[in-house]
Amino acid sequence: MAEVPPHKDTSGDYEQALAGLVSGEAGITADHPAPAAAKHPWLAKITPALSQYGPILSQIEYVTLTKDVHRLTAHEHLGNYVATTRGPNPAKTFESMPIYVRIGMHLLYSEYDSSLLGMKRIKNLLKEQSIAQGKAFDSEEGAFEHIKAFVATYNIDCSELLKPNIADYKTFNEFFARELRPGARPIDEANNPAVISSCADCRLTVFQNVDLAKEFWIKGKGFTLAALLGDESLAAGFEGGEIAIFRLSPADYHRYNSPVDCVVGPTKSIEGDYYTVNPVTVNEKNCDVFTQNRRDVTILSMPNEGSTPTDVAFVQVGAMLVGSIVRTKNQSDVVKRGEELGYYKYGGSTNIFEAMVEAIQQIKHSISMTEHVASPPKPDASPVGIASEFLLKMQAAFDAQNADAIVGLFTPDGWWRDILNIDFDMNSLKTSEIKGHLTKFGIPAITHLAVTKPNDASFSEAANWIQAFTTYETDIGRGKGYIRLRESAPGQGDWKAYTFFTAFWEIKGHEEFAYERRPNGADHGEKDTDALRQNWLERRQEAVKFKNTDPTVLIVGGGQNGLMLAARLTALGVPNLIVEKNERIGDSWRKRYHTLCLHDPVWADALPYVPYPRIMELNVWLESTISADPTFDDATKKWTVVVNKEGVPSRTMQVSQLVLASGFSGEARLPTFPMDEFKGTTYHSSTHPGGRGWAGKKAVVVGCCNSGHDISADFYENGADNVMSSKHGIPGLLAGFYEEGGPPTEDADIMLTSLPIDVVAEFHQEATKDIAIKDKEILDGLKAVGFKLNPYADGLFIKYFRDGGGYYIDVGASQLIADGKIKIKQGKEIKKLTKDGVLFEDGVELKADIVVFATGYSSMRETVRRVISEKVANGLGPCWGKDAQGEIPGVWRNSGVDHFWLMCGNMFQARCFSKHVALQIQMQELGVKSSTQAEFPMYKNVADPRF
Repeated sequence: MAEVPPHKDTSGDYEQALAGLVSGEAGITADHPAPAAAKHPWLAKITPALSQYGPILSQIEYVTLTKDVHRLTAHEHLGNYVATTRGPNPAKTFESMPIYVRIGMHLLYSEYDSSLLGMKRIKNLLKEQSIAQGKAFDSEEGAFEHIKAFVATYNIDCSELLKPNIADYKTFNEFFARELRPGARPIDEANNPAVISSCADCRLTVFQNVDLAKEFWIKGKGFTLAALLGDESLAAGFEGGEIAIFRLSPADYHRYNSPVDCVVGPTKSIEGDYYTVNPVTVNEKNCDVFTQNRRDVTILSMPNEGSTPTDVAFVQVGAMLVGSIVRTKNQSDVVKRGEELGYYKYGGSTNIFEAMVEAIQQIKHSISMTEHVASPPKPDASPVGIASEFLLKMQAAFDAQNADAIVGLFTPDGWWRDILNIDFDMNSLKTSEIKGHLTKFGIPAITHLAVTKPNDASFSEAANWIQAFTTYETDIGRGKGYIRLRESAPGQGDWKAYTFFTAFWEIKGHEEFAYERRPNGADHGEKDTDALRQNWLERRQEAVKFKNTDPTVLIVGGGQNGLMLAARLTALGVPNLIVEKNERIGDSWRKRYHTLCLHDPVWADALPYVPYPRIMELNVWLESTISADPTFDDATKKWTVVVNKEGVPSRTMQVSQLVLASGFSGEARLPTFPMDEFKGTTYHSSTHPGGRGWAGKKAVVVGCCNSGHDISADFYENGADNVMSSKHGIPGLLAGFYEEGGPPTEDADIMLTSLPIDVVAEFHQEATKDIAIKDKEILDGLKAVGFKLNPYADGLFIKYFRDGGGYYIDVGASQLIADGKIKIKQGKEIKKLTKDGVLFEDGVELKADIVVFATGYSSMRETVRRVISEKVANGLGPCWGKDAQGEIPGVWRNSGVDHFWLMCGNMFQARCFSKHVALQIQMQELGVKSSTQAEFPMYKNVADPRF
């Protein structure tokens, strides 16, 4: 950009400009990011080089303006690059700050007009604004919007806070002095007195002595220890000592802790000005910020075993717009390293730590951050930098509600997978379909798009894309996402979205009561009633009875799907009850055949909130069922359901939402050929108790998918006479997601769910070929004994998503077949069961004492017909397979029947999609979305007679 000329405005213009920017003229609040505030009418007067942009910015102008604002501030030494020292290649990020701070520093501290610092009117203005800002942020009025903007501007991770919901903070200052959850900042070598810890989240610089600090950092010509401490005799004891400067930016956690084990000594408060402690002023020769600003000097006395304690001068420096410094420890208090000493109210702040000379040589420093004054910035080519710049462009397109601009940020073969943002449904939209869908349903009001988990942003050489986790907000809630960016050709730098994932995650003010927000197990103190005096167990026993009320959601089925959905609803505070026919949770698995196993890797089989397979606090009625034909009242939007519990009278409940969570499989499917002559034992695989007791007998298993293989292996292992391997197949398909040393389960869930199913199918085609090469030996062995293979080009995952079955994940049975230990008969249909065997169409008869039909299941529609009603079954849309966008229809989303949900799938699907089902239910119950807004999407329907 062009050179910024010296300013010739009068001091009155400066004062008016600064006051106008602080007060928020033109609708710009004090905490808006620089690009938004760049539209402020005073900015063009102060920075003529930016006047080329009109009041209405195009998408390209918006992005260019953002860069120009950063370049301007770097050119004038108004911004800083901060480098994290962790790792071999520390990332450098440009330190963000609100525009009024940048412009204020530009006006007051630049080399062009440094004499302004001496003007009483300017000093008074800074003081008045600091005091006024402190009062404003002690007010509850507008606090939420200020906090929201502040969090977005500085990309603050609220998950590490003691109160992660920003709606819980009544004032801005309350949020500014926010507390972290226990353990969020572990103390390094906590029991080693020779270690000094950083006293805060900060930008840390350390010098061996004051002279070096003045040479390289502190440029104020009047800076001395005596001036800093306000006491010449006190300063004499620290001459030659090391100095550590902990600068807190507005984004930082603004409580400060003791850097050493100590006894708190006296504190001296020194009145002063309110200059910023940003490096622009620290490096300004005409401004001695550390000695001119308002500050508190506290002496910390470090115990030394067997010798005189070492004094430490701990200086708390106020700054531009700081309202006050609040100390939470008193003189003579004994404080451990890392224990809180106090906090700041609104503004940038600095702590200065000066130790006695003789103690310094015994101290080992623990330094987490270093700081560099900015030179003019170059484009950030790191993965997080590229991802952030892309999101800036995408945010501009959302802000402008410009569908063409949004589409222009996708590659020609790109995808946008969205959950519950566009139209209260799940969508997988190709680039060519995005504009039409947004035109029909509207562009969602997505704001505050940002990269989260910046250390996880990376470039995948194998896939040739940059990938990063993201977060965003809407008017009603917050979301999580994931992006994969590609260039049109290597080195082009035109990064666009190959996949763009947005998943609505929580409703503001109605977040989950989980993790740090989970209910307390104990609540001691005076209570007014016996009910309030109950302990945790008594409260749980009462809650599960639903004595005086009905649950909001009734879940039929206590397998993994029912349990996980109940856990999600409970975390959201939505009352729910599981009705389970078995005597114990887990009997639906426990009562199956002995060799039943999870064919998925254990990393994919965790429960939400707790690692697999710990127990959650859920309301479950065991040995319970519902009567058929529950009714739904369109006027009240309530289901009337009769619940039958063993040993007690039936109970009629009025519930808002009814969920069938009996699993993906419908009714057991049995063959139709004649079998009346057979004198032996027959049953479906779903009732197979195990192969024990069949030693020496002849067993025939009809069917060769997972159950067929497992049961055949079970018979073999128990002495009865009787494809793709998990060794290569599962790692090949889940590499990078669920594996030893892989990402945390919630991250892996987002990464995998972010891929449209049709994209997964495309990726798995190559992976399936690679797996077949690795499995060649076992596949050749199966072919050699006549086992006919039916390869599915898209792999077993997609076969499950599309067909619901038809594959085997090998856990040993394939080798038994290849070795001839399990015999096979394939290629001819069964004609009938004879008196003592199985007769095939080619005339071959296999003798059998037992025949097990591992012939699969019907659609879950048939279970709905049996358990719920004929009317509901007929009202459902498709219940599995593929809709017009490639999504699985009917389950985890609108089923076609009002306030009725189908919850099914494997452990991974149950964990991931229980979140989205629970949110849809919560939205309806809160009135955020009505059922009429969630009508079954017939335009996506693809007829499939199987489902």
